[in-house]
Amino acid sequence: MFRFFTSKINSSGFLIEEKFDIKHITTVLRLTPGDHIEIVNDTQVYEGVIDSLSKSAVRGSIIKPLEAVSDKIEFRLFLATIRPRLFELVIEKATELGVSEIIPVVMKNSQFSVDVYSSKHERFKKIIVAASKQSKQVRVPLISYPIAILNLADNILKGDLNVMFDLGSKSVSIDSIKSKLLKHKRTNCFVGPEGGFSKEDKDNLNDLDNLFTIKLSDHILRAETAAIVGLGIMKALAVDS
Repeated sequence: MFRFFTSKINSSGFLIEEKFDIKHITTVLRLTPGDHIEIVNDTQVYEGVIDSLSKSAVRGSIIKPLEAVSDKIEFRLFLATIRPRLFELVIEKATELGVSEIIPVVMKNSQFSVDVYSSKHERFKKIIVAASKQSKQVRVPLISYPIAILNLADNILKGDLNVMFDLGSKSVSIDSIKSKLLKHKRTNCFVGPEGGFSKEDKDNLNDLDNLFTIKLSDHILRAETAAIVGLGIMKALAVDS
């Protein structure tokens, strides 16, 4: 069954009014009254049946609640402001991997301004919603407006585990991170821009508690590659824990 998100739901029925979802249901999927879909509201998943379709709304009835798969560990991605087209690829894949939040970070070697990212914020949200439905997430990840790396500490909780993907000489083994994951409810993953983290960037990151560096490869990875590979490894470790 296809999955959709709505806050307009009660014990008897649901209402979908988002234009993008209505178009997807009626034009792309060509669903009709009687077809069953999955409805998500605040991490609770239900099986529903479509009762009526119009250009302005999809209405339906709730059949039964479904088991919702929730992650043991929350992951957030702090990604440098790279080329927007590549950033879009990362946020799609990060959503599929189940991150809870994506935070663009302006670092020393960032090539794109806050204004460029801010102008694309609504597009970023649409990509995340589409990826959440496709990968059957129970929540839609948050996407924040860009922050300066100088303000990074304001977005980190003291009990968080912080992991930087870098070629640094002080890296720890991937296996050693597994035991650390279990001791923290939330893990923040940091990925630098093209050209890597500057000394100033690392100085800001090194001020964080529980910071560890992971070396993903002996070769230099592009920022989007490092983000997807790094998150994939972290999620695999968490699932296997």
